[in-house]
Amino acid sequence: MQKLITFAAVDILVSNIAPMGCLPLYLNIFRSSDKSDYDKYGCLRNYNALFTRHNSFLQRGLSKLQKNHPCTRIMYANLASHIYQIVQDPRKFGFDTALTSCCGKARAPHRFNLLTMCGMDGSSVCHDLWSHLTWDGMHLSDAALSGPYCHPPIMQ
Repeated sequence: MQKLITFAAVDILVSNIAPMGCLPLYLNIFRSSDKSDYDKYGCLRNYNALFTRHNSFLQRGLSKLQKNHPCTRIMYANLASHIYQIVQDPRKFGFDTALTSCCGKARAPHRFNLLTMCGMDGSSVCHDLWSHLTWDGMHLSDAALSGPYCHPPIMQ
């Protein structure tokens, strides 16, 4: 960020980290038989706690940086909050599912398998691309990235 500012960047957008404990990749790799490892939405508690802590530090750091560089507009994109809202109530946001990827191994848990990832032999793509939060279990779908989750707003 400092380097961008020294190169006269005027507007910088920094996204926080999505709640990785809700992504099919993490849910598959760190699968647990202990139900207490999951929150009520099916996400891995410890991983989300880690990323929540990271995002808190990130936001404080950006705030300090903004104070030191008032001529640069530093925007914090709160992707994590947006994604977690979708996980809590996918249908409200037009998704059929939040914890299952669109592209991957059809019968694998969360439609994710490291040996049959999207594009590999044995993988398939869902019929409604806009109904899933993630495309391939680790990357958000285009549908997930639309919406107001940046502060201050990009368009002012």
